This record gives sequence, C-alpha cells and structure tokens, in this order.
Amino acid sequence: MPGPSHLGSHTSAVSLGFGVLIALLLLVIPGAIVARVGRLTWPAAVVVGPALTYGIVALAIVPFGALGVPWNAWTALFALAIVTAIAWCLRIVLGRVRDVDAEALAVARGPALVVAAGVLLGALLIALAAVRGMPNWQSIPSNWDSVWHANTVRFIVDTGQASPTHMGELRNVETREALYYPSTFHALAAVFSQLTGSAPTTAYTLSSLAASIWLFPVSAAALTWRMLRARTDEWRTAGAAATAAALSASFTALPYIEFDVASMPNLAAYGIAIPTMVLVVSSLRHRDRMPLAVLALLGVFSVHITGGVVAVLFVAAWWLFDALWRPVRGRVADFVNLVLIAAPTVVLLLPQFLGVLQQAEIIVGHAFITHEGKKRGLFDAVVQHTRHLNDFPIQWVLIILAAVGAIVLIVRRVWWPLAIWCLLVVAIVHSSAPFRLGPVGPLIGKFADLFYSDPRRLSGVITMLLYAAVGIAVFTLASFVVTGLRRVVKSGDQRAWYAATAAICVAVSIGIGLAYLPRAQFLFGEKYDRVMVDAKDLQAWAHLATLPGAHDTLIADANTDGTAWMYAVADLHPLWTHYDYPVQQGPGYHRFIIWAYADDADTDPRVAEAVKALNIRYVVTSTPVVRGFVMPDGLVSLDRSRSWKKIYDNGEARIYEWRGDER
Repeated sequence: MPGPSHLGSHTSAVSLGFGVLIALLLLVIPGAIVARVGRLTWPAAVVVGPALTYGIVALAIVPFGALGVPWNAWTALFALAIVTAIAWCLRIVLGRVRDVDAEALAVARGPALVVAAGVLLGALLIALAAVRGMPNWQSIPSNWDSVWHANTVRFIVDTGQASPTHMGELRNVETREALYYPSTFHALAAVFSQLTGSAPTTAYTLSSLAASIWLFPVSAAALTWRMLRARTDEWRTAGAAATAAALSASFTALPYIEFDVASMPNLAAYGIAIPTMVLVVSSLRHRDRMPLAVLALLGVFSVHITGGVVAVLFVAAWWLFDALWRPVRGRVADFVNLVLIAAPTVVLLLPQFLGVLQQAEIIVGHAFITHEGKKRGLFDAVVQHTRHLNDFPIQWVLIILAAVGAIVLIVRRVWWPLAIWCLLVVAIVHSSAPFRLGPVGPLIGKFADLFYSDPRRLSGVITMLLYAAVGIAVFTLASFVVTGLRRVVKSGDQRAWYAATAAICVAVSIGIGLAYLPRAQFLFGEKYDRVMVDAKDLQAWAHLATLPGAHDTLIADANTDGTAWMYAVADLHPLWTHYDYPVQQGPGYHRFIIWAYADDADTDPRVAEAVKALNIRYVVTSTPVVRGFVMPDGLVSLDRSRSWKKIYDNGEARIYEWRGDER
C-alpha cells in the first residue's frame, strides 16, 4: 500500500529543469516528426510540432476510449507510428499538388537563427520567473482547477481511459453519467508521468510549465512573421519576430495569469492557436499541408475549444481583410481549400461537439459583470486591466509600445490584426457591461459566450496581438535610432550596425522582462503555498492508505476543502474529485445524502442506505476550506454521531470510520 513516499508531490523522479525539458521534448518532438514527414522545414516543424502532437493524441484517445484500448506510453507510440505512416502516404499522394517554387521561398538559415534566438530569450525569461517563483513547485497548488487536472492525469494513468467523452467516470462518482471534458492535455501529461515515473501532481505541474515557457514566445514569433513577411524583407521580419518572442515574457495575462488560475488546457490551447492558424493559412499555397492543418486544428480544439475558436477567428479575419483582396490562388480556390480543411476537422470533432452541446447552458451561464459601466469597461479592455489583470498596475510601457506597433501595421496596411483587436475589445466591454444595440448586442454576446463571457480569457487573446505589436514597435524604433546614428557617423561596417540594432532589441527585451519579473514569479508561485493541502493532510492520507479497505472503498469527503487531492496524491478514491459549491453539483442522490445528512446517521436511515450504495467505509475532513466556502452540512457534526467513530485527528485532518452497522 502507498506510504508517505507515494504522496505525490513531495517526491519526484525528476528535477524542475530536467522535468520541464522532458515535458517540452514530449510536447514538440512527436508533432515535429509528423511535420517533417509532411515536408515542412525544420523551423516550421518545431513551430507547429506541439499542435500536431496534441492532434495525434486527440486522434487516438476518442476511438481508443470507445474500443477499450488503454492509453499509455506504448499505445501513444503506436498512435504516433500510425499517424506518421499516414502522413508518409499522403506525402506521396499529394506530391502532385506540391508547390516547389513556393517551398524555395522558405525562411533562410540566418533569419531562422535570429528568430530562434528571440524565442530562446523569451523562453529563458519565462523559465527564470518559474524557477524564482516556485521554490515549492512539488507542493500541492491551492487554486481552483488544479485538483481536477491532477486527478484527471491520475485517472488516465490508473484506468487507461483518456477519452474526453468519458470524463463522467471520474467526475460523476456515483452515477458515472456521461460528461465531456477536453482531456488531450491531461493524456499527454499522463504519458509523461509514465515515462518519468513522476507523480500525477508533478506531471501536471511540469507539463503546465513546459507549455507556459515554450508556446508563447513561439506564438509571438509566428504571428509577427505572418503579419509582416508579405510587407517587408526577410531580415526585418525576422528581427521583429525575434523581438516579439523575447518580449512575450513580459506580459501578465499569458502565461502567468492563466497559470495562476490553473486554466491549463486553455493556456495550452491559446499557445498552439497561432501556429495552427499559420499552418492553415500556409496550406492555401502549400496544398500538400492540408492534412497537417486538419491534424493541428483537431489538436487545438481538443485541448480546449476556446483555443480552436481563436485559431478560426484569426484565419477568418486574415481571409476577410487580406486574402479576400489579395487571394493566394483565387478567391474561390482559397475558399474551397479552407472548406476542405474545415470539413474533415468538423467530422473528427463531432463526438466532442455533441458532448459540448449538452453543457451549453453551463457555459452560457457564466457572467462577469463589473457594474462599473461601459466607459470603464472600454478603458480596462484597451489597457489590459480586466479581471485578474486589475490586481496589478497597468503595463503602460507595453501598451504605449503596442500603440506604436499598431501605427506601423496601419502604415503597412495590415488590417486583419486590428480588426480582431476591435472585435475583442467590444466583446470585453459587453462582458463587463452588457449593451443592446439592436441585433448587435446579442451577436456580440454569442461571440463572448465562446470565451465564457470572461474578460480574462478575451484579454488573453488580445495579449497575443500585443506580443506582435510591441515586437514590431521595438524593432522599428531601434532601426530608426541606428539609422539616425549611422547617418551622423557616416562610417562603420553594415554588419556592425545590424548588431547594434539587435543589441538594442535584446537590451530592451531583457530590461522590460526583468522589470516585470516580480509579478511573473509571484503569479507562477502564488498558489504553490501549501494552504489547502499541507504536511498534515499528507500525513492523514498516508495513514488512511494503510487502513483496511481504504483502496477498495469510496472515501467520503467534502467538496470545499482540499481532500479531493487524495486521489491524485495517494490513489485513494474520494466522493468528490473537484471543488463544487455552494451546493453539491452533478448527479447522485446518495452522494447528496452524504453531503447534506451524513452526521444525522443515528436518526436518518437514508445515510446508511447511501453508505451501503456508495461502498463508503471512511470519511475524511480537513481545514481550511476554499475562501468563501463552508463545510457541507452533513460533515459538520460527525463527532456527535455514534455511527461515525473518529479514528485519526492531527489537529487539521480527521478520519472517521463507519460504525452504523454495529448499532
């Protein structure tokens, strides 16, 4: 039976740095292999690799789950082999539509290395924030959704069931009623857990850090490249893209706020949305890439649907405001090619879409009205001061630089990013202070609902646009300064002046990054505070794990304290696998009886019936509860019930055993 050394996060098979590196390689390499087989260059393969990796996982876990094939490291390798073989066959079949002339225009080595340097600098700055901010990285985080994510990883490792349509087996403990939840992120983390021997909690943290550190500098570079490449030369595009990648580490919303609130699938989906968009757009010229575009879209939608919405939004805006007026192969041909990408993606995603429709009311039910009026909502949207972001001072330096970058885009007639920005700002205002302008208000409301009408999620999308705008601004201003100095000096090697431009961009990126480092490291480590689950909780679960029948019965617990972590940490099966309040959520009559009346067992026969039906032998309670929550009514007075005997109490965690049958 598991003892204290089993208890998750305070022991790990890997160090922080080595673990993040392994998680990063697992994220990038499988997809990059498929991309290379599909004739993408190495730089492009690395950029879209994570999206394709998630696509491979998503392609496998739904049929595997339906057929009863377990998801593990071996079946994941099998899925990679099958997808790679299909990609090779499609490479041969689609060879006749290959555009060799366009392939010859791929990024040269020099510009590619410049962009790579910017990406590495941005990733290092984010990694620095993680290292400095997470001295307790192996502790149990106290934020809302982390327990669900870690429990999902444990569930996949234990059962081999990774299908997003089967997550009710974990969440709806009593009824096993069907529930859709995007599980692609967790399925890859489960493979990491198996490969490294890491606890599910550790796998969750390291996989989240790998996505945070890598995906956003890459996305910033890819988006900037897409904006500028058709408007300027390759070296200038590379310089702006590299600067954007380096500066991406300075923005609060992504990845730091998303990490802080444990919205990890959303974070990862946002991180691969831009590379997916770039791959889809490039497929209009390189039609042999269309199967890869389908796989990437499948990946981003399967990690989190809002990420897929972002990718589609960016593609649609690019087509409406750019490609429609300057078509790649002709307006009709471009539209047909987009349909040929969209149609198989929709077919592959159909089981997931059907699952989401069953939860549409829950999604639409989210509301984050500020009651501060539309003018304040507009100001907050423009300066990135919306929900969660308003806990920190406005990043005026970045906002002003973004405005300069927007001016550059206007001068260069790159309209589609500005159109997206306007739409998102309007959606944030509507989410904060709903307005009605005929049919416009409801339409904006429907669009905002795709992001849970959450200003935080909408601001995250704007942040991706700001990455590019700020990178363009800093590189443009640095070029102006160096050009002016060159005119004054009237001497010097041209390469030296290029180096001077690069040095200014690097210095500004590092300077701004270090200036905002304190908030970044705070957000990374804030919830790794050992508040909801501390050493006493771990001791209690270690003791519980040694008791007769603990692993064979359901453990009654509260849905407001940290006891739901006992599954991810100690492989004990709790009645609640997530926080839910103010009332018990999800189906289950007997679970509700325990939640509301367990301490009335001496007088209420329904409790004994529920204990028998659920196969409960022990109850675990703990303090504290989540801020603003209270202990469920049924678990408040267990000490007064003769049907429950307290068998363990360390001053914080308590264990009770059912003795009702002895009365």
